[in-house]
Amino acid sequence: MEGALAIVGSLGIVGGTLFAALYVIEKQSKEPLNRQIERLKETIREKDQELKSARADVVKAQELAKENDLYRKRYEDASRDILKLERALELRDGQLESFMNVAQRQIAYLESQVRDLQKPE
Repeated sequence: MEGALAIVGSLGIVGGTLFAALYVIEKQSKEPLNRQIERLKETIREKDQELKSARADVVKAQELAKENDLYRKRYEDASRDILKLERALELRDGQLESFMNVAQRQIAYLESQVRDLQKPE
């Protein structure tokens, strides 16, 4: 009977040791996985922040694009107005030049009449 008890005791020790070894192995295999899970969670948090920042940049870019479209329209209108004013100025310059030519001819004519009147008879 003592032999059987010794065998059962030895089996108990072996079983306990085996259980302890399995527990340590399981814990050791979980620790790297838990660390990896934590690293992945941190990566997810970082990527979420990057995504929020990128979304904010997209919204800002869309607002700037809308503002740019408004300015583009105003620029096109102003360009058309400038062309109209340049044409009007050219027309005025042409009219002024014509007026100056007529005025010079009239002055020359009046000067010739004054000279004719100043001649002694």
